[in-house]
Amino acid sequence: MNISGRYKEEYPTSLCKKTKDTKLELRIDVDGKRPLNVLSGDIYSISGKTNNYQSSFIFERIKKIQKKNEVILIAQSGKFDPKNEVLNNFQVRIFLNSCPLIADVSCINRFGIKSRFLCKYSSEYYRTVRLQNDYEEGVKPFISYDTNTLTSNYLDRTHPMTIIDAFAEHPEWMRARGFEKEGIE
Repeated sequence: MNISGRYKEEYPTSLCKKTKDTKLELRIDVDGKRPLNVLSGDIYSISGKTNNYQSSFIFERIKKIQKKNEVILIAQSGKFDPKNEVLNNFQVRIFLNSCPLIADVSCINRFGIKSRFLCKYSSEYYRTVRLQNDYEEGVKPFISYDTNTLTSNYLDRTHPMTIIDAFAEHPEWMRARGFEKEGIE
């Protein structure tokens, strides 16, 4: 079972420490066709119904422990933005018998305070893009393009493609052809 994807904190917990006013969006990339073996995420501060970006993190070289009903991901230290935010002993437990998957995330901040977040699997995609498609009155808006009309060396590009299909396909298509990760998010 693949556990990679985006997880969003949606479950309040009494064990949730001093970061009650924060929210985590977690991205896990440890399995699938070409895993990068990273955990990354964004932390937001919450004020009423408004989420304000606070910091980001990325952990590489994740240790993955597979058990019968759960997967445990362990990371020692990572990179942060802004640099003054530091999390250590980052651990994620994915409960395989839950639907959708639940990620129990725990970590310790630079002051030694333990934090815990319960996140729910929300998408196989790591980011969300809000796309606005403007067009001039009287002009038919773009819907799709028939890639069969292309003179291309890539035989797997033989289907109609919408703008949404292009965003969804692009990173995997680029990685499969050996393009570098830089510029693909």
